[in-house]
Parts: sequence; structure tokens; C-alpha cells
Amino acid sequence: MPPVLPASPAPAGPPWCACADAPEIAKGPLTFLDHDEACGFPEGPCTTDAHRLTVHAACGLPLLMRFCGCPPGQGWTLDPERDWWVDHWCGWPRRAWFEASGRPAPAHLAGRKPVTWHDYPPVTGKARERLGEDARRRNTAAIGSGVRD
Repeated sequence: MPPVLPASPAPAGPPWCACADAPEIAKGPLTFLDHDEACGFPEGPCTTDAHRLTVHAACGLPLLMRFCGCPPGQGWTLDPERDWWVDHWCGWPRRAWFEASGRPAPAHLAGRKPVTWHDYPPVTGKARERLGEDARRRNTAAIGSGVRD
């Protein structure tokens, strides 16, 4: 049985989601569906810190933690802000690593997705239809480039 981190109170800040059905697994990086047109993504790093939070749709509160659910073998990168090893694609640590050696994020970074450098993930299919015309144009232009989110 893997070691379990001792329970600690949620850091100060916004009220955090405590729903039993909250999504814990993250797959893939952020796209234009997660960013508005004023934050600078993907031409530069996103400047809106709130875009790094995941909100549980059922209760409307931000999630304190996510775990990587991407296919293995995509590579890892060190998040120096938290001293976490994270998947370079989605930016979150694997649950097993976090439970074995991870530390909670500092309060000012709690709930926020680590910033990673990776290939831009294009928005395709039906999701692309939700993008505005300018976002569609920028989405197409960003394919094949590297982004930080």
C-alpha cells in the first residue's frame, strides 16, 4: 500500500471543492478553450493566473489538486516553484509520485496548474466549433509551435 500524506487543512484563499465526485485526473495541456484572447496565449505565456485553476462544474469551486492521467512515456519536467516532478504535457504529477514524495504546493500556488513548455495541442472536432473566428485563426496558426501554459 502506498504511503499517504498526512491530512492537512486546505490552504487559505478561496473555498476549495470537497465534492466526492470531483475530477482528480487531468489529461493534456490547456488550449484556447481554457484561455481568453486577452491573456497572451499561445504567442507567449498566459498572463491570467485564474486560467491555471480548474473549477468543478457541479459546485463552481476550484479544485485544490489534480493528478496526471496522460499515457505514460511523454516525459517529465521539474516544476521549480513547487519542487514537483510533473508530466511535461499536462503539468500535473502522477498520484503515486505525489503520495510517495510530493509536498503540498505553497499557499500562493495551491490549486494552480504548473507551467510547462510543450507542443501546442490544437483544438479539433466539435470543440473547435465553440471557438470564435479569431481564436480559430490563432489555433490554426499555433499548430506545430511550442507553448508555455
